[in-house]
Amino acid sequence: MKVNTYMLATSLEEAYLTLQETTENAILGGGAWMKLSTKKVNTLISLDNLGLNGIKEIDGWISIKSMTTLREIETSPLIQSIGKGVLSSCINQIMGVTIRNIATIGGSIVSKFGFSDLIPVLLVLNTRLVFHKHGEISLKSFLESKIVGRDILTEVLIKKCNSPVFFKKVKTTALDFAILNICVSKTEEGFKIALGSRPGLAELAVQSMNYLNQLNTVSENEINQAASMVVKEIHFSSNQRAQKEYREQLAEVYVRRGLKEVLSI
Repeated sequence: MKVNTYMLATSLEEAYLTLQETTENAILGGGAWMKLSTKKVNTLISLDNLGLNGIKEIDGWISIKSMTTLREIETSPLIQSIGKGVLSSCINQIMGVTIRNIATIGGSIVSKFGFSDLIPVLLVLNTRLVFHKHGEISLKSFLESKIVGRDILTEVLIKKCNSPVFFKKVKTTALDFAILNICVSKTEEGFKIALGSRPGLAELAVQSMNYLNQLNTVSENEINQAASMVVKEIHFSSNQRAQKEYREQLAEVYVRRGLKEVLSI
């Protein structure tokens, strides 16, 4: 990445107005992946002095400010209380501690990286995003559309839940990017199934979820049916990490295991 000017914003409004001046201006998140980018930036806007750090509980929701690092989230007792610690467990598998001390939750979400381990987990939890101008929106809506435009993410809200959540990152080595990410939850809202690194941005398997959520009881036959539906519903493809067919096999196997785990079967 090539940067002409670095700006340390003194207010959110100043950062927002500078961002609107040209499409060549950009917000600086944690900066963990800057060296991988060939993008040319006119003004790189830092939010470091705006107090966008911290984790707290508000009326049954966990509030995470957008510049909070992944390491801070990983080690937070509040975060460890969500889904039997699934978010902490997921973040623990992202690269090494050095990277997790740099990368922020805001940058990890807004960048919409296809290799993100974090986004599939947030998708199966009740996650909402708060933007400076656009206001509050669900994570699912943000990922599926461009309605937010050039805005600044200020806060991530996650509904507290005590239900177990299954997460599996299939990888070759401990610090490698995922071949496939699979996440399954069963909360008061019903079943949710998300797959990431397909390769591509994480998606919810909506048809499979709807199938499970309309059932009165779920047995092994229904679990097998839902797992096979995921492969037909979600698009997988090949890259240097794995072939399409291998990802499809992984998805079916781990969705099945995930459903059994959250149902304690």
